[in-house]
Amino acid sequence: MPWRWSYSDVVWRSTALPVAATIVVMALAVIAPLACARPGPTEFSFALIGDAPYGAEAIRLFPSLVGDVDADPDVVLVAHVGDVRGGDTDCTDAVLRQTFDLFQAFDDAFWFTPGDNEWTDCHRSGGFLPTERLAFVRALFFPNPLQTTGGAPITVETQAQSIVPAQQPYVENTLFQRECVTFGAVHVVGSNDGTEPWAQYPGDVALGLTPGDQPTMRLAEISARRSAAIAWIDRIFDQATLDGSEAVFIMMQAEPFDDANYGAVRAELVRRATAFARPVLLGHGDSHTYQFTPGYAGVANLTRVEVPGEKAAIDRWLKITAACRQSSPTVFTVDTKTFTPEAP
Repeated sequence: MPWRWSYSDVVWRSTALPVAATIVVMALAVIAPLACARPGPTEFSFALIGDAPYGAEAIRLFPSLVGDVDADPDVVLVAHVGDVRGGDTDCTDAVLRQTFDLFQAFDDAFWFTPGDNEWTDCHRSGGFLPTERLAFVRALFFPNPLQTTGGAPITVETQAQSIVPAQQPYVENTLFQRECVTFGAVHVVGSNDGTEPWAQYPGDVALGLTPGDQPTMRLAEISARRSAAIAWIDRIFDQATLDGSEAVFIMMQAEPFDDANYGAVRAELVRRATAFARPVLLGHGDSHTYQFTPGYAGVANLTRVEVPGEKAAIDRWLKITAACRQSSPTVFTVDTKTFTPEAP
């Protein structure tokens, strides 16, 4: 019999998923709240990267970054905030598969949210239809919607389980619990959240698509994705509240600026973070410059961290440590780890 679970006016389903996977998710739903009930202080760390690897040299040296992360015994997870290719590569299947394979070398789970470089901008990196590339990215990076990839995959909840049909395509919007932290990924990208026209798309006669921008298709995609993103932010904080989490970590590819493109997502993040009243850490990329901003968007308990990207990502990564049940006012600490990259 199909099972359903509802919370805060959002209903989740598993009827489209294998029975065995459904049993796993149900079991985790029962035991996950117990994770924060375990006595005694604990700590764990995860690696945060993004806007990498950019270009042939970064691809060649990327195994050094994998090795440095894997050598840290504290790290239990690698989180990538999107943009897996740079300007001197294109959006072909081969390039995207190459970067995906690099990420699978991590010993730990690899958790990912898409960036604009792997789909939105692909009209100018090989003449691709962006929505076609998005479909390929979903199939490649999310082969099992109920798990991350990487060397030690972990079980996640995905928006694809929603009973709301408009939210079901978003396999990339995921969440999970680790110790006292609720983790959530929200699909928000650069290039002004995908609003930039697909000016270099060559068209496709077979599909009836003329060269240049496809505004109807592009605007429909943006509207649907933003609605799903706002709903998923709510879902993340609803679950954090249900689990009694001490903190929330949310990642997205682009910074949610206070403007027409990102304003609705930013407003919902600010609203829910304020109401949560416990530490919230937002991780993102896009501008390739490390930034650490406590009190982000005027919210005392919301901190923003942007990953170093592009060339800066070749020899460094961010180590984020969560201190659970230690009366820490911030829960999270962020350290920049540097190393000397060497080709394999």
